[in-house]
Amino acid sequence: MDSTPYVLARIGLVCLWAWAAWACARRAGDWRAFWRGAAVAAVLFASMRALRWNYLLLDAARSGLRALGAYDERIWFKVALAVLLTVTLLWALHAAGRLWRSKAAMACFLALLLQGTLLACETLSLDDALPRVLVTQPGRYLYEGTMVLVAILAARRPAARCDA
Repeated sequence: MDSTPYVLARIGLVCLWAWAAWACARRAGDWRAFWRGAAVAAVLFASMRALRWNYLLLDAARSGLRALGAYDERIWFKVALAVLLTVTLLWALHAAGRLWRSKAAMACFLALLLQGTLLACETLSLDDALPRVLVTQPGRYLYEGTMVLVAILAARRPAARCDA
């Protein structure tokens, strides 16, 4: 099987996340702290796609569960992680309340949140509950490509048109 399209897609996603980080970092104005945080998130997403360090976290967690003798009974850990992830997402949405004043910031936030949620589900091995199209190719990269493009478009949107 030829892996060239897969490798090119990965390289493209790294470049797009780097572009998103650059576009977010260049934003100024009242939302400067948000845009800096968005740039950091985009860099993290690019590094995960380029270096795959989230797999190291997954392997470490699996090793820890095996050492505890609980790897085969990990459904309870998955339930606990899913609850923790849900609470974290609800907290993030609640904390984002002020962002509703800026359409660009909210669009970027939602794109980063959705991408981060998918990555968290994959890293925590919670992807069994996700639709197959989100965790298999080409759907997986199309989803990520959509999220990064939304983030880029939001970051490049003129502040005068979208910030209150």
